[in-house]
Amino acid sequence: RDHCDGFYGQSALLVQFLVERRQGDQFVEFVEQSLDHGYDRALRTDYNIAGVAQLAQLCKANFQAAGSEDSNGRVHASISKTDSPTMPLQ
Repeated sequence: RDHCDGFYGQSALLVQFLVERRQGDQFVEFVEQSLDHGYDRALRTDYNIAGVAQLAQLCKANFQAAGSEDSNGRVHASISKTDSPTMPLQ
């Protein structure tokens, strides 16, 4: 169950990160493009991000800048503005 919770939390954070960079309709376009052409191409086309590796770096840097890194270098972020628990990004 912990793995599912972690996956859900990371997915929510990723969607939030992408939606905040562009409007919501751009995210829908990205999802459609990723199904047709793969994630790397869709990221380049829709977000001007080189690929999944760069996306991971950008997300981690974004959460580090928010001051959500623990003493072990893991990034923790809340998936909502409520009192939900935080979880590390893998």
